[in-house]
Amino acid sequence: MSVFGPEKGDLSPNLNPPNLTPPDRTPPHPIPLTRVNVHVDLIDWRGTRGGRDAAALIADLLARLAVAAQTGAPVGFMTHHLVHDAAAWQFVDRLFAVTAHHPGSRWHRLSDLLPARQIAVT
Repeated sequence: MSVFGPEKGDLSPNLNPPNLTPPDRTPPHPIPLTRVNVHVDLIDWRGTRGGRDAAALIADLLARLAVAAQTGAPVGFMTHHLVHDAAAWQFVDRLFAVTAHHPGSRWHRLSDLLPARQIAVT
């Protein structure tokens, strides 16, 4: 599956695939993009470059969940498996253990959130 992940989550609302594709691979017709937002990032990029403090992550997740409870929107949680340290893995393991069977929690694969026409193997 190909996914465009803009730097620091910055994505112009006017961006379309021809702007993202090398000139020799520009599709003949632009394909509309589906936006899947990330709200909480596991990694402390400006500090330790490892897993963020668990209390801060929990506070961020609870704040986003409060908004989601009002709007019905999903909460995006970003992991970076190639740079996880022990703290990051511990938090993810615990988060999955707590939420996996909770009736108010539902995990989705990214492919479940994108229309089939936008999923392509390159």
